Amino acid sequence: MDAQRILDEAVREAGDRIRAALAMRFRDLDMAEEAFAFASLKAVEAWPRTGAPRDPAAWLYAVGRRRAFDLGRRAQVRGAAVFDEPAPEPDPESLLIAAFEPIPDERLRLIFICCHPALAPEARIALTLRTLCGLSVERIARAWLTTEVAMMQRLTRAKRKLRETAVRF
Repeated sequence: MDAQRILDEAVREAGDRIRAALAMRFRDLDMAEEAFAFASLKAVEAWPRTGAPRDPAAWLYAVGRRRAFDLGRRAQVRGAAVFDEPAPEPDPESLLIAAFEPIPDERLRLIFICCHPALAPEARIALTLRTLCGLSVERIARAWLTTEVAMMQRLTRAKRKLRETAVRF
C-alpha cells in the first residue's frame, strides 16, 4: 500500500480522534487543528521517502503533540516579551542628523544597559567589553585571569539576569 493511501486512511479513520485528543490535552481547538495539519503535512513529506510507520495514527498524534508543545512555548515567550514604549517624535535637528546617519548610534544606551545595577560589577565590565568593544571571550578571560568557560558562563548569566529583570532597551 502506498504512503498517500495509508495517510488518507489514517486521517479518515483517526483524524477526528487525534484532533480531539490534542484539543483536550492543550485546551485549544485552533492549536489542535494546526498541530494536526502540521503532522499531516510532515507525513506527506516523510512517508514517501521513509515508508509509512507501523501505526500511522500514533505517528500523527506524536508529531501533532510535539508541534502543539512548540506552539505553546512560542506563545509563552511572545506573551512574556516586554516591548519598549514608542520613541517620541524626533525634533528637526534629530531628523537632519538622521538623514546623514542611516544607522542610529545607540552605544551610549547599550553601555547603560550593560552596566545595569542588577549585575555584579565584574559582569558589568565583562559584558561591556564583549558587547561594545567586541573583545573576544578569550581576551576578557585572560584579563580577569580566569578560564574562557568561566567567562562565558559569567556573560551568559549576565544576559539572563538582564532578561529576567526585564531591563528596558
